[in-house]
Amino acid sequence: NRILSKMPKNKFIVGYAGSIGLANALDTFIEAAKNLKHNKEIAFVLVGDGHLRQNLISKVAKYKLKNVTFIDLVPKKGIPQVLKKFDICYIGWKKSPLYQYGIAANKIFDYMVASKPILHAYSGGGDPIKKYNCGIVVEPENDLILAEKILFLSKLEKNKLNEMGMNGKLA
Repeated sequence: NRILSKMPKNKFIVGYAGSIGLANALDTFIEAAKNLKHNKEIAFVLVGDGHLRQNLISKVAKYKLKNVTFIDLVPKKGIPQVLKKFDICYIGWKKSPLYQYGIAANKIFDYMVASKPILHAYSGGGDPIKKYNCGIVVEPENDLILAEKILFLSKLEKNKLNEMGMNGKLA
């Protein structure tokens, strides 16, 4: 498959699949990649399209990051195959009182069904990642903490990651 061939090989993949827009705080994701650019084991993958995609591609070029891969939009039915390649799945949000009562992002459920651990940059209420213990929740818009937790997860035993992922699938 053409899309899967673009996926980094023999790396710990931190992936995001979805709309590349303002709400998902992907600038923090790119900053975390910058913080980890000297770590040859970790790769960041963004799958999707959106109005901020070109801005992020420009930022990656400006920082000369070799650890970030952009993959074009994948049809919804192809997402499970893409998620299989990720070691952990990322979703982030802006700091906002808007989320105090919770969120309803379809990608969280896609990630959970794929039984992947979720790295969730979120500070609102009703967090399914916290509720089902299917990942790690970090402060939003904080690239240093995000990078630190990615490094932590990359060193975690495979069975611990699998257990986290299965918690989401079984929720």
